[in-house]
Amino acid sequence: MHILKRTFLFTGLLLLLSCGRGEAQTASEKKLPELTKYTVFSAGDDNVNSYRIPSLLTAKDGSLLVFCEARRESWRDKSRTDIVMKRSTDNGKTWSGMLDLTQGTSGAYMDPTPILDSSTGRIFLFTSFWPADDHSGAKNRAILLTSDDNGRTWSAPMDVTTTLIPEGRRINGFGPGAGLQMTGEKYKGRLILPARISDETGKGIHDVALYSDDHGKTWNVGGNGDNGDEFQIAESPDGVLVYNARVPGARMVSYSMDGGDTWSKAVKEPALPGVSKGCQASVLGKGKTLYFSGIQGIPETPEYDERAKLALYKSTDGGKKWDNGLLLYDKASGYSCMSFLPDGSMAIIFETTDTQAFTRKSIPNTKPLKRPAGWMRLDIIILPAINL
Repeated sequence: MHILKRTFLFTGLLLLLSCGRGEAQTASEKKLPELTKYTVFSAGDDNVNSYRIPSLLTAKDGSLLVFCEARRESWRDKSRTDIVMKRSTDNGKTWSGMLDLTQGTSGAYMDPTPILDSSTGRIFLFTSFWPADDHSGAKNRAILLTSDDNGRTWSAPMDVTTTLIPEGRRINGFGPGAGLQMTGEKYKGRLILPARISDETGKGIHDVALYSDDHGKTWNVGGNGDNGDEFQIAESPDGVLVYNARVPGARMVSYSMDGGDTWSKAVKEPALPGVSKGCQASVLGKGKTLYFSGIQGIPETPEYDERAKLALYKSTDGGKKWDNGLLLYDKASGYSCMSFLPDGSMAIIFETTDTQAFTRKSIPNTKPLKRPAGWMRLDIIILPAINL
């Protein structure tokens, strides 16, 4: 099996930004040792035009699972798309062959969002299905797949729309990224699934937490958040949920003290970067420490978009104050997802390539529109625990 490996020096330049409470920090430079990143998916591989929207999960046995959208014919949203997966048992160094989980014949399976129940070892993978003949959202379906052997094999896709989504509402998407299982004593074991749900007209989209207290047998819908775009939820500190949502030019943050039933008023977080058109990002909690991976962005040009400069930010008080960020990769970067490995290190999967940002150009005279092989990859990096 061909594994593309790229080694480079991650230089952490701590940017002089204000903290969440407006307290400036002194800029300093932090250097990481030479690290290796591995390519998991690349546009054009396995006759797939483009791979996008990565999600990441560490199974109970420590194996690492990467899920993404395989956009078979075009790079465009809602084009013919399946959810695919690869699995690694050596911390991302080598990967299995691609496994097609949905095996569709038309339409688009989008926004893969996995959750691990650490008690049972079961993995839940949620995705939203958009039929080819209707992109209004009116006919969208919520789809669930499960694995009970650490991602080796999977159930057939199951339509769970009527049991998951209340009557009179629509599923617009999950995450994207990953869900979580709460560890705080009051809600210990609760499964949390970030979802975007609208009313029956397709308007009034809200970010909500779907949650289960019986190992995924039944699910409840929490109250509406103030935002309705792509978002992630983390637990930090134990028992407190925080969501982080994209909006043009900023990040919006809200907290829940009751396990996702209600959310505080969402506010902008000035210490975290947001690009002009918005971009998905990832949040991950561990005790009182909260991590954010997202892009800082560059000025767009006629040839390239603004998506570049993946950075990692850290808060040691559950998001009240943030450090100034660690620049991980200074070229094209997009969506990302984080997961801890059993040894305490962190894996980050992200959209990337070797140009300054992602190309805007398609191959001339292609229908549907295509972009060249390798225009985007999904690469994974591993940050040792000592650097976190």
